[in-house]
This record gives sequence, C-alpha cells and structure tokens, in this order.
Amino acid sequence: MAAMELSHFKMPAPLEQTYVRGLKSFKEHFADENGEYTLGALCGGSDIMRIAVSELELLWKRKYDIDVSFPLVFTAEVDPKKQSFLKVESSATHIFGDVADLLSVRAPCARTGNQGVVPFAGGMFAGFPCQDRSAQNPNAANMVGCVQKEEGRTGGVLSTIAAICKQNAPTFIILENVTQLLQKTESGISDVAYIAKKFATIYDDCQEPGYYSIDRTIDAMDYGSRNARERLYMAKIRFCAGADEKEMQSIFD
Repeated sequence: MAAMELSHFKMPAPLEQTYVRGLKSFKEHFADENGEYTLGALCGGSDIMRIAVSELELLWKRKYDIDVSFPLVFTAEVDPKKQSFLKVESSATHIFGDVADLLSVRAPCARTGNQGVVPFAGGMFAGFPCQDRSAQNPNAANMVGCVQKEEGRTGGVLSTIAAICKQNAPTFIILENVTQLLQKTESGISDVAYIAKKFATIYDDCQEPGYYSIDRTIDAMDYGSRNARERLYMAKIRFCAGADEKEMQSIFD
C-alpha cells in the first residue's frame, strides 16, 4: 500500500492530536540522535512488516513533518526460498535462519555467509507459524492446545520467541497469527489470554515488570486488499514503572 493511499485514512481530530503527540514523545524519549529506533523481525517471511513500517515513515514525514525511522537490524527466516528473497529485497543488516539461533551471541548470517553478532533491537515483530491452528489444516482440531503446551511448530516457535524477548528485553513486541487463537481451549482460556499472561510475567524471576498486551483483529480488505483476510495482531509494550493498566491503555491509544 502506497503512502498516498495511507493518507486517505482519517481519524477524529482529538485522536489525531494524541497520535501526533505520541509520535513526537516516542522520538524524544526512545529514538537516538538521528531519530532512529532499531527493529528486529522474527520469522521475517516476505518482509511485510518492514514494508508497512516504511510506508508509515513516509506518511509521518509528509503529513506531520515528523522524521523518525525504524531501521531493520536483523530478520530471521528459516525457509530457504523466503531467505533468498530477503537477501535481495530486505533492508535488514543481518539475515539469520532459525529463530532459535538468536538465543546465542552469534549466529550464521545469510547476508555475509559468516557468523554474525546478533544485534540489539528495541522493537520486535514476529509472524510466528500458524499452520497448526490454521483453518486450512485438516488436523487443526487436534492441535488446539499446542500454543499453551508449547508443542508443534506454532507452540514451539512462540516459546522460542518468548525466550528471545526475555533475553533481549525489547520495548515493544508485535505478534501476528490466525484469529483461531482467540478461541477458548480445553484449559478454559484462549491462546491470546495465555500469551498475554506469559509476557506479563516474563521477568517475574528478576522482579522486573513485563508487558502490557492488547490485541486487534484486522481484515486486509479494510486496507485496500481485494480479498478478505483476517489476521490477529497482539501488541505488547513494557510496563512503565508504577503505571497501572489504565495508564498503559493510554500509552497504546
């Protein structure tokens, strides 16, 4: 979607004013002296999140004269075909393979062909595997509990992503998956609720605040796609010291 198309989306004036203040505050308190804040992509796929962020950067500059950027310092993608695509198309400084490799200080880098130091990223995106819970999977009914049991590709990769986030402590995380994660499981809670609790308590062993979570279902058709395709986005931001849930909701807004 081009930046000019994004500019057609309107928001009420009071909300837009809050939005602009939030962008300026983010740049002041989090971005470096060049107005940059680093990002990392886990399960990078076709680099869609990076493309979306690039369009937002153009919109912020053109519409609000706010010059802030989010350079992608690494992406991790295990699929060889997608990795080949990323080497040509992605702006990522480092391209790694299996996300589990990022638990080490150094990991094999497809961009250079050598071991590379895993750089710090202030924010992370992760469109972790959805096949186990997808409606297109004929065995999906038998995989309903895989996220909470940390089984299969969906549950196993999510568990690794949580371990990476615990190790690196990014300011915010955005997870993406299928809307089936909203359904209650045999445990009595949905996978979304389980994931929210997991990240809220992720630093309990070192008595540090975890992440406040909010989830949204987004249909691609509402943003210019010809086809309906609902996806679930789970955004997480580190709790500010002393902040309560109402204050964290205000930060998200």
